[in-house]
Amino acid sequence: MLREIVENVVQSQPDMELVSCKSTGDLETAIQRSRAKFVILGDRASTSGGTPEQLLLRNPELKVVVVKADGRDAKLFELRHHSLVDFSPQSLIDTIPTSLSGDG
Repeated sequence: MLREIVENVVQSQPDMELVSCKSTGDLETAIQRSRAKFVILGDRASTSGGTPEQLLLRNPELKVVVVKADGRDAKLFELRHHSLVDFSPQSLIDTIPTSLSGDG
């Protein structure tokens, strides 16, 4: 039922296209073919051969949302890069705790 809700929400958006896949191999092919920028997975799907991290390593521009089976929780996965302005030893040292705290 949750799948149908997500499908209906996506299909109701004029600037979004729904691409449905049955397996991880199909997902990889669909991502490449459709040039997807966003993938929504059920939490069970994310453990059956392809994790969000693996998808992101192969498709760095992708964003992956993993929705719990009960629909009450979801997590967004993405790769982000941050440019270090005025790179110096001190800026490197300052960056480490900031990035670990999630503020940067």
